[in-house]
Amino acid sequence: MRTKVSTAKLVKLIETVRHHWIKEGFEVHVVDPRTPTLSGKAPDGRGVNITVSAFGDVEISAGIGARSDQRSGDIPGEGGDAFPKARDGGPDYTPDRRDPYWSA
Repeated sequence: MRTKVSTAKLVKLIETVRHHWIKEGFEVHVVDPRTPTLSGKAPDGRGVNITVSAFGDVEISAGIGARSDQRSGDIPGEGGDAFPKARDGGPDYTPDRRDPYWSA
């Protein structure tokens, strides 16, 4: 997630996500109570995670099992958003977007 989330809003973000996942029928677990980290699993096997790193970066991931054993090929438009360059020339994953609510 590229939006900067203030320290004061991290708990609100995690709680909002947790409540939504529960409403959608996910079994939700707190992975690490010291840092905001949740893991969820839907009845159909879909899995989701949200993690806040020590630097305040918010990472969201989701996955499902394969629906077919055939190769799917490339998906048009799947290139995604280009991240800025880091000092080492690689992508800089530091949040660089501001939001009036979440970043305040």
